[in-house]
Amino acid sequence: MVSEIFSFFANLLYFSFIAPKIIFLGPPASGRHTIAKMLQKKLNAILIEPEELLRDIPSKLKDKLPVNPTVNNISSALWAQIYEERLKDFDCIRRGWILVDFPMNREQTLALQAKGICPRHVVCLEAPDTVMIERAAGKRIDSKTKDIYHITWNIPNSRDVQERLIQLEENSEKIMGLRLKEYRRNIDGIKDCFKSILRSFNADQPLNDVYSQVYAYTSKKPRSVAPRTPRIVILGPTGSGRKTVAMQVSRKYDIPIVSIPTLIKQQIVNKTPAGISMKPYVSRESLVPDSLLMQIIRDRLSQKDCVTKGWVMIGFPRTREQAESLARTPGLAPSR
Repeated sequence: MVSEIFSFFANLLYFSFIAPKIIFLGPPASGRHTIAKMLQKKLNAILIEPEELLRDIPSKLKDKLPVNPTVNNISSALWAQIYEERLKDFDCIRRGWILVDFPMNREQTLALQAKGICPRHVVCLEAPDTVMIERAAGKRIDSKTKDIYHITWNIPNSRDVQERLIQLEENSEKIMGLRLKEYRRNIDGIKDCFKSILRSFNADQPLNDVYSQVYAYTSKKPRSVAPRTPRIVILGPTGSGRKTVAMQVSRKYDIPIVSIPTLIKQQIVNKTPAGISMKPYVSRESLVPDSLLMQIIRDRLSQKDCVTKGWVMIGFPRTREQAESLARTPGLAPSR
């Protein structure tokens, strides 16, 4: 059982570092859905769109939805919760994800970031409005599969598919003008939130050329001079194997174990000021105040081995308040 837990945990760490996390931006008819689907097949990632999430809202969030939920009448905070729940699923962790049609404005972008949802790459397709309007006029949708085609440069080979193609009202010139106006009004605010990882591509060129450029960008790992130091907290009830899993993780990744019960005992034995303050609580088998715990935790995690290698912690946090204190401490917030 412990070996299975460790294997899951090791895979979780591994795939979280290499799995793609991509957001596609672009005006209507820019080809973002088509390019995203091509990239999805190449990277074997999970493609996520708002309409899909609306069809499968987590039960605990359904009470928060408006009476007739649509993409446009759900608050940014609730959308962020919905995406957070979906991206926690193991398929997204293992295979990575590609978001299309979200976020649609700056408020939604900030709500995602507040939940810790941060892409590694942001792709923005750009082209003049006149090109987008012309493209939309020839755009067709397969009524069965919802695949996108074009009557000029992307005609399906199958006659059955050709007969299923329909034109959506939203692609008319008048409505396209309104959609493009709304897009132009919001895009600068979104770009500003992602400026360090955003790359713009000219969408007014052959589809395969756009795809090859986007793939070349998204297949590269973002450069960083920062060392990758895992900061891991293992939670679980007494007897669940936390210490055993922590020892295996420590051996595999060569990172120190920070056991808070052991740390408290060391402080008391060494008669440090913190240990002297904690001794009466330990003698009475009472809870040590969070302020004292956070003091010794900060000191331990600031030591050279934890700073350079990272750490795996057991025995803390045990309450919501302790978890919030750890998460708010600069440089000490767990990464896993």
